[in-house]
Amino acid sequence: MIGTNPNVTTCVNLAEAGAINKIWYGQTVSGTYSDPLLDNGTSPTLSGDHLWYGLPRDTLFNVLAGPIAFPIAADMVALELQDPTYAEPFFTNATGNGMDRWKTLDYAGLAHAYYQGLALQTYFSDINTDNPDLSGARDSGLKVLSYHGLADEFIFVQGSINYFTRAAAAMGGNQELQKFNRLFLIPGLAHDGSFARAGSIDPATGAATSVNKVPLPQPSTGRDELFLTLRNWVENGVAPSRIDVSSANGSVTMPICSYPKRATYNGSGPATDAAS
Repeated sequence: MIGTNPNVTTCVNLAEAGAINKIWYGQTVSGTYSDPLLDNGTSPTLSGDHLWYGLPRDTLFNVLAGPIAFPIAADMVALELQDPTYAEPFFTNATGNGMDRWKTLDYAGLAHAYYQGLALQTYFSDINTDNPDLSGARDSGLKVLSYHGLADEFIFVQGSINYFTRAAAAMGGNQELQKFNRLFLIPGLAHDGSFARAGSIDPATGAATSVNKVPLPQPSTGRDELFLTLRNWVENGVAPSRIDVSSANGSVTMPICSYPKRATYNGSGPATDAAS
């Protein structure tokens, strides 16, 4: 069952549930997906015909999985196939305009567009920016602190984990990579920089969870935790393994940890307190 209104339960049939599982699992060549109990599509490495990840669970569907394609995605397919008609009608081009032909693509056709995109990387100025060789950054003494919201509905967090995993392999392992590059994953953070679009329901009220209950970085309040942590690393050599963040009103605090570590409850004190 899925739904955002606690008073209206929307039941899905098996075909609809299968479609949802495909959305969660991500792009494949064949259109198949694994049983979520065996493989929920979030492995740090991709294998078989699994080309890319799907929407993280607990994110909203209505932006990317609605009846109208996300323009960037449809336009990218048109560019990859060098045919503007695959784009949405908003796409205008000297040789033709978008005609929504993305709707005609089957799984194999979309996989072909994927491979064409890889083949065109040099012409697209390497837009993927996913080269795992970070020796230049390492050798120049740079420090990199990156973060990703676990509820990001536009750019899927699994991609950042995949990149970090490949970069670690290229740079000699996690320990070597983390000497200059660290990744932090933030529960509840959507693509809009807040919790407003995370799609979480507060079991206490049945309504969308209040931002006052969700610990997130708070740059607008002056508590710019991520920037201050990076500055401390660069200027004082203090490599971050943990960053404490708090909700908008400070009532809930939580540590976020340098990947692959994660915060766990120690069994004592309130779960809403970072000290616990």
